[in-house]
Amino acid sequence: MNNILYILPKADYFQRGWRGRVSHALGVANGLSRNKAKVIIISGKGLSNYRSHLDKAINLIEAIPQYWRKNIFTFIHWQLSIIKQLKVIIPKLKSDIVIMRYAVGNVLLSIIIPKLSLEKTINVLEVNSLAYHQYGKVPRSVRNIIIKLELLIISNFKTVYAVSEQIKSDIELFGYRGKVIVVPNAAEIIKINPSFDSGENVNTRLVYFGRFQPYYDFKKAIDVFKLLSSKYNQLQLHFWGDGKQFACMKNYASLFKGIYFHGEYQRHDLSNILYQDRDILILPLTPDSMGTIGSPTKLFEYMACGLPIIAPNLGQIKSILSNNVNGLLYNPHDIISFYNGIEKLIKNESIQSRLGARAQKDYLTNHTWAARMKYFIQALNPQIDQ
Repeated sequence: MNNILYILPKADYFQRGWRGRVSHALGVANGLSRNKAKVIIISGKGLSNYRSHLDKAINLIEAIPQYWRKNIFTFIHWQLSIIKQLKVIIPKLKSDIVIMRYAVGNVLLSIIIPKLSLEKTINVLEVNSLAYHQYGKVPRSVRNIIIKLELLIISNFKTVYAVSEQIKSDIELFGYRGKVIVVPNAAEIIKINPSFDSGENVNTRLVYFGRFQPYYDFKKAIDVFKLLSSKYNQLQLHFWGDGKQFACMKNYASLFKGIYFHGEYQRHDLSNILYQDRDILILPLTPDSMGTIGSPTKLFEYMACGLPIIAPNLGQIKSILSNNVNGLLYNPHDIISFYNGIEKLIKNESIQSRLGARAQKDYLTNHTWAARMKYFIQALNPQIDQ
């Protein structure tokens, strides 16, 4: 059995509601546990609120400073608190593997953690995104400086767990010489209603659930809905979630009927939100965005639902979804391609059922967190044996 310490080094990591990073962290921990690893998670305040979403065997440690302050000093307070606890925990646990999620601001932790670990311990840095990718509009020369600074942090770890081939390629291109294991994101199974039984006379609903992140083109989704609703007057568009674009998109759609913004939701709400025989899940990612460079957790959550998915032919998506096999892919540069894909699904319920069932089958076979972490542990095995 592997003893694994999973460090999520952000004071408010679990304090801002259900979002991609929370789903990812819980999934990784559960996946490791289901591969017979003994897992301990250490993070900031709010971690214990997610106890019910984790396997019982997983242990939790909340690193909370004695004098918690919600101000500019919180970050420093928390850093000092977690370092103090890790100085005791890491040598005592004698972990086989220590995994820390990457964050640009955690320079001190990135230096200290490998030094605290035992010689036999494998220290792994989990990289979901880079600041280099987040500043796509700044001059290339400036971005090159950013990633070189990031590599100074990353290079403290001899092993990197990257969520996409793109991230692996970028850090290796700029000089990282350690081992990189690519492990895409995944999802937990989501149970949904088998039928639409509210009594409403609705043919089809287009649905998005998740954060209103800037790398989604919700305006395009709304524009496509406007075109379709003139032809299919019972069609509806539903958004669940909140985020940076929520208010402006709600305002943009305010003049049109059939568009609904429901705000925040919890994962367990999905069983009452989604319906097997009415819903089409849309994933309107923008080209050359963070959502296509990394590994979109949302895609795997969608596949777990067993509903038809329409998504852009971009990044990791096109290696997971095969057009007209387990989803429909559209050209993100062409609004008519998006329109035609949705209309194809509206017109043919048998295609909806076939695509949804195949997506869920592929998810259960290849894209669960248990499968992902099995591969991850196997990839580390030569180092563990040494």
